[in-house]
Amino acid sequence: MLISRLRFFSSRFPLPASLFPLFLAGCVVDSSNKQTTADATGAAPVVTVTPVNRGTHGMTERVLWTFSPDRKAVLVVDDPVGVENEPVPNGFFFGDETRGFQTQMDSVWDVAPSPDWTTIGFGHAYQVVSGGGTGTDLLIDVSRRTSIDTATLRAASFASSGMSMTRAIAQPGVIRMPNNPRVQTSVDSSAPRLFPVARGWRIRWTTDGSTLALGNSPARAEDNEGSQTWAALDPLTGQLHGTLPSNASLVETKFTSGPTLDRSLPIDMSKAPPIEIKLSRPYRRAEFGLPDGRFLFLFSFDFNSFSIRKNPQGTVTAFKRAFGASRRDVGLVIKSINGGNFPAKLRALQDFVDGDDRIVIVDDFLSRDQVSGLESVVDAFVSLHRAEGLGLGLAESMYLGKPVVGTAYSGNLEFMNSENSCLVPYELVPVRKGEYLYDDARLRWAEPDLEQAAYYMRRLADDAEFRN
Repeated sequence: MLISRLRFFSSRFPLPASLFPLFLAGCVVDSSNKQTTADATGAAPVVTVTPVNRGTHGMTERVLWTFSPDRKAVLVVDDPVGVENEPVPNGFFFGDETRGFQTQMDSVWDVAPSPDWTTIGFGHAYQVVSGGGTGTDLLIDVSRRTSIDTATLRAASFASSGMSMTRAIAQPGVIRMPNNPRVQTSVDSSAPRLFPVARGWRIRWTTDGSTLALGNSPARAEDNEGSQTWAALDPLTGQLHGTLPSNASLVETKFTSGPTLDRSLPIDMSKAPPIEIKLSRPYRRAEFGLPDGRFLFLFSFDFNSFSIRKNPQGTVTAFKRAFGASRRDVGLVIKSINGGNFPAKLRALQDFVDGDDRIVIVDDFLSRDQVSGLESVVDAFVSLHRAEGLGLGLAESMYLGKPVVGTAYSGNLEFMNSENSCLVPYELVPVRKGEYLYDDARLRWAEPDLEQAAYYMRRLADDAEFRN
């Protein structure tokens, strides 16, 4: 795990099983321990570290896995459970070595591969009534996202907690494996397809692989509750039948049980060094040549760390989309180092700014205290990275009480979530040849949603209540 040592407080920190690293050959490469590029040319297989579940965690969590008959593909499931065996949505990871394809999804009730392992069926989890008191109705929002009318959602909802009014639904979907992930259209063809049906607490396939069986909703709010009746969904047409044919036989996926983590047994993190900032003195913007009277965003990176991975152009684009040229009350500071080692890339970034005097590029070395001082005088920090080991600037800015906008991907999710940060959604895209250390068409990283990033930046600048 890349950054399990980060903490903002002392004592003990219970680590969710979803962060147990999954090691697979030929997926997203973890180079966090690389001291030089010398080992990039060796003949050893590429080993990867992939989190199975980023979305949920429970009081206990099981890790399960199963292999395809030819052992060229693997499906790994992280299964968290609530305090009293209450159902908590799972996360899964699928990787196929033959096709060079991988995918990961959070918030599912169940998942199953088709008999030929060419399609993954799943039941996506949505909360339609939040817990507490009489509950907060989320039906309209879920209806918009699922294309299922609110009356159907309400009728199909089931209790997902024994201690609150929380209710949820399941929506079935499939992911089809592309024959050749390198083909440009494979991204669209392998995108999850969700069907406007409110059923799928349990997911099975018929033995011929032609039908997706959708289990009835649980009668009790228990994570391991089964289904007694099944509806039939044609995964090609989306046509739903109320019952399975009488002669249908269902496939039961056989999983191997892995480690189980009990959160009541905390992991001792007391020896991990905390992130702590102690300024030697108060700093002023003028010391960095920055104007007063503007809402300033900061982004910092090292050209030695692959600028395309850090994605400064994405930050510039989001800023310009957020604020038209007439907005003079905002600004963006891009703090970089080692631009002199990559003069062409530094020039390209300057050209990308295109003379916008609201955007300042500072390529210079500062002392540790000055870096903290710069973070202290701006209003917010932005990192629209494609991959990140830790995200130190994000963490330090949060420590200083600054609002942060960051890609909802990679190491920064160890300390950022939707409650304390503005997390930007993303799409996994191929790492193109020459963009990173490894030329492997199977590698993927995040392409952040710049429109959503622009929305967050605009709202932070204009809405004091939101940013505070």
